[in-house]
Amino acid sequence: VCTHITISTKQWSIVLSILFILFSMTAVAASPQASFVPSAQSQSRIFAQFRSQEGEVKGPQLEVPLDLTPKQLNAVLNELLGNERTEPYSFFVNDQEVCGTLAELVESQKLSTEEVVSILYQPQATFRVVAVTRCSGTLPGHTEAILCVAFSPDCQTLLTGAGDATLRVWDVNTETPVFTLKGHTSWVLCCAFSPDGRLAASGGMDKDARLWDPRTGQPAGRPLKGHTKWLTSLAWEPIHLSLDGASRRLVTASKDGSLRVWDAATGASSAVLAGDAARGTS
Repeated sequence: VCTHITISTKQWSIVLSILFILFSMTAVAASPQASFVPSAQSQSRIFAQFRSQEGEVKGPQLEVPLDLTPKQLNAVLNELLGNERTEPYSFFVNDQEVCGTLAELVESQKLSTEEVVSILYQPQATFRVVAVTRCSGTLPGHTEAILCVAFSPDCQTLLTGAGDATLRVWDVNTETPVFTLKGHTSWVLCCAFSPDGRLAASGGMDKDARLWDPRTGQPAGRPLKGHTKWLTSLAWEPIHLSLDGASRRLVTASKDGSLRVWDAATGASSAVLAGDAARGTS
């Protein structure tokens, strides 16, 4: 006949932690400083058994107060599962979610406090933002502040524009410069790759937009002139709207209050959109 049960140190630690949590909850409920008078129902207890969605039993049967809330059940379960980080869970008894206290659910379902109540738990979706803690690389080369950046559609190439009136094409994998694009006479304020990656466009304080071939580092046609003040932004037409599957049109915005639509193949402006008080900023 077995006269004793062997429990590991880790199991004892989990059991003691759960007992401490339950004792703390009971002590708070019975505290004379509490702002409410505990009812006879809130002082009663019930045996509970946690089960996963797959029906797997987790931990031993626990005698818990009926006034436990989902938040307190969550603390007990995380300790029972040994989670290093607190994870959120939802709790259900007979397919009914525990939203208030266990006492409310036991009363609504007419459950017996002398029977073991099976509490089903399921994890909730969690969304965490992990901060970037280190810089993966530095790309030196520009002699003035970088004012705009753009990735190619395949994310293998990076385009940067700076106050030194140049653009640089970078290989993202090797973190090395491929080409230096010269043509602007003042700060480069905006840049973007075409959706098919065959062209790149830029605009700056010199009032001009320019097209480039990122594969050769050479200009692709003549400057796009027409704005009377500096360019603030530009954007390419989505490729799915193109009739021949090639990126042909782009729009530029300027501080002169106008938008201009350009044909990248001919360098001609096909439309000018202007407003009395409009100022192109994005």
